[in-house]
Amino acid sequence: MQGLRKNYPIQGDQNVYKSFVLSVIVTALVVVTACAPNVAATPISPTVASAPTTEVLPTNPTPEASPAVEAPPLEFRGHTGDLWGVAFSPDGKYLATGSHDGTARLWDIATGQTIRIFSGHTGEVEQVAFSPDGKYLLTAGEGDQTARLWDVTSGEMVQVFSGHTGGVAYITFGAS
Repeated sequence: MQGLRKNYPIQGDQNVYKSFVLSVIVTALVVVTACAPNVAATPISPTVASAPTTEVLPTNPTPEASPAVEAPPLEFRGHTGDLWGVAFSPDGKYLATGSHDGTARLWDIATGQTIRIFSGHTGEVEQVAFSPDGKYLLTAGEGDQTARLWDVTSGEMVQVFSGHTGGVAYITFGAS
């Protein structure tokens, strides 16, 4: 969150920053579950006990249809540090997260299970971004001042972008 503090000098408690980031993550997951109503996703970090769930509604509601049933939330557990970056794969099947535990993770949206752990940063991972085709994941390291490119299928690190004089807080892929 160093980048946010640099661009927006907010005075206050560290929990304000964590709350802001977690509300963004929860909002993003609610948007995904609205697009995929049979999946209820719940982000979990060491500082969060629970998050909202979504309801699964009948596809063709009729007066005779049974009332909506609340789906149990999925819990994305695995990181040992706070979550700072989150991205959805272009096909909507996967979620990538970056954490202050120094790793990025690839999650299956349908099951909430970790598919792959990307390890290599020597500090916190601030941001994650999928390539437009979903084949690569880019991670930004605030602590080690690098960006790293990963092959999503194999989990292999493809490239390290080093030489930055400060932490890398923001990343993105171009359209092509």
